[in-house]
Amino acid sequence: MTHPTPDAPCQPSSDHAVGLAWAARDDSPERASLLSSAELGGPCDAQAGVTSGYLLWRDGALPQAVERIGRSLMHLRQQPPACGSDGA
Repeated sequence: MTHPTPDAPCQPSSDHAVGLAWAARDDSPERASLLSSAELGGPCDAQAGVTSGYLLWRDGALPQAVERIGRSLMHLRQQPPACGSDGA
């Protein structure tokens, strides 16, 4: 199954906070949490939600992790990532 992709690659706001959060998820989970939390509710919400869900899973909060990641994946399947595509 293929999904539509944006014309421009996702360029997260806040100095690429979502990418930095994902990169820091294992070595610095506190930093990753701060970075991803700052993007929740914004244009990078779905991407930040995946990182946030991963961190919830790491902390043993499986039901919350499943809910967060599931919501993010549904959003990403319905539409391509919005962060950065409008010059944000």
